[in-house]
Amino acid sequence: QMKANEPIDKLTADLQPLIEYFESLKTKYTEDNKGSKKIRYSAYYNLGKIYLYLDQPEKAIKEGEGLIANDYDKGDGKDLVKAGNKLLENFNKLQLRTRHNPIFN
Repeated sequence: QMKANEPIDKLTADLQPLIEYFESLKTKYTEDNKGSKKIRYSAYYNLGKIYLYLDQPEKAIKEGEGLIANDYDKGDGKDLVKAGNKLLENFNKLQLRTRHNPIFN
């Protein structure tokens, strides 16, 4: 549903229940066993990817840092932080806050 020439406000709102679900997994599975770590990993990772797609690099970086702290797969966390920082750098360089440029009629 995401298009480069359309705003993502509706998509962001549509994804809110999914975001809330992933957020709930981080606090629901707090044990230190492998299964709980895998579930928390999936929550952090998926949230990080969602936030990158929704042009919210600060939140993606936060999720990447959480992934690193979860101590399951630090490499993916570092990749999310790197991607978030790169997107933030591009936004600052271009003085934009989105990669989606709506066409005005």
